[in-house]
Amino acid sequence: MGGTSDLWGASWLPNDLNGAFSVRIQGSTNGLGPPVGAATWLIDCVLVTVTYQGASGAIAVAVGGAGSVTLTVGRIYYTVFQNNGTGHISDLSPASASTGPVTSSTIDLSDIATSSDPQVDQKIILATSDGGDPSSLFYVATIPNIQTAYFDDTDEATLVLNQLYLFTDEFGNDFGVAGNTLLQWKCLCQTQGPSLDGSWTEHLLL
Repeated sequence: MGGTSDLWGASWLPNDLNGAFSVRIQGSTNGLGPPVGAATWLIDCVLVTVTYQGASGAIAVAVGGAGSVTLTVGRIYYTVFQNNGTGHISDLSPASASTGPVTSSTIDLSDIATSSDPQVDQKIILATSDGGDPSSLFYVATIPNIQTAYFDDTDEATLVLNQLYLFTDEFGNDFGVAGNTLLQWKCLCQTQGPSLDGSWTEHLLL
């Protein structure tokens, strides 16, 4: 039910979904009269798909001049802010667009966001391997916070040997930099049979 533009009569904020979010399901006889005998409705799970537009701050990518990068599918870039003194890092930026296929070129990165937090003095550029799989993010470079452009000339063989900053295991658990975790849904179903007067059954999923 619904679609990518259906707001279900509400204005949604991230905390609305990341907090005490639940789904309520109601059933009725649609005026056809009470059911004969008791009935039980069983729901194993409800899939909720959240469609959203990422915040600003994604790196802009473009294929540059001659270089070492050759990609069959494409590479996607992210950044994290860092306090070099403490080692603390921020959540991931939104994903850049894919570079698309590249042949012996550099990748020109621009519009790299800067942080207004005085504790931030540098940022780390991360990238997927060729294909754009965000479950593994590799180190590309460290640049000053004030810098907003960078030319990536990291060939694929070198990139995949660089330090992993994010790794996702086969169970979907993320290790490394924060902010790349999908919503985790826990399902608690309360099931009741409708009464003979046709009242509906409610299932609460948390």
